[in-house]
Amino acid sequence: MCFGKRLFEARKKKGISQEELAEKLNTKGPVIGRYERDEVSRLFSCK
Repeated sequence: MCFGKRLFEARKKKGISQEELAEKLNTKGPVIGRYERDEVSRLFSCK
């Protein structure tokens, strides 16, 4: 399973929004969305 999918599922399981997670990580909500869609950093590549 790709990092983005795992991040999405973990966030939903905790019942928090992208904005809430972003605040905890000191970033912005759209950044979380990009990670969830695997659009950020190929360090977490799903090959």
